[in-house]
Amino acid sequence: MRKEQLDVRLYVRREGGEFEVLFIYSVKFFDGIVPAPGDTIAIGEGEFGSRIFRVLDRCFVTHFGGDSGWALFVEQPEDDGDLKEFAQWWAEDTKLFNAAAHDMDDGGDIADERIWPLVETAETLDRDNRDPAYWTFERKEILRKEREKRLAAIRAGLNPKR
Repeated sequence: MRKEQLDVRLYVRREGGEFEVLFIYSVKFFDGIVPAPGDTIAIGEGEFGSRIFRVLDRCFVTHFGGDSGWALFVEQPEDDGDLKEFAQWWAEDTKLFNAAAHDMDDGGDIADERIWPLVETAETLDRDNRDPAYWTFERKEILRKEREKRLAAIRAGLNPKR
């Protein structure tokens, strides 16, 4: 019986020449995009830091009646200090962004100056920008929510400008 998801397996060649599987993920883990040769993968391991892998090659493997998936042949770079530092920054920024999103969901405001410029509001939108690429779904959604607030205020008999 076939699985619904393809596996992506990371293999490394050991000193004796044999391959060892390091990790097994679903393609969904990579958002449906299988890393290609030359790509670098940083796998965060919580308090233990990150492990960095460079993809050397990839191969789609299929067997009749068996599982199919991608085999990624990887190596751990000798000098991965900058990449590990970047992975740590990524983890810290993710915590910050998640906290900010949680604050906004609770009706609060974002106090941290590191994230404030990254969050657009109805006041920070460039309303004169006519470039269709500027008007992403998120920016349109900001305007839609602003319009809904104004309409709700009008229906309630309030002046929306006050």
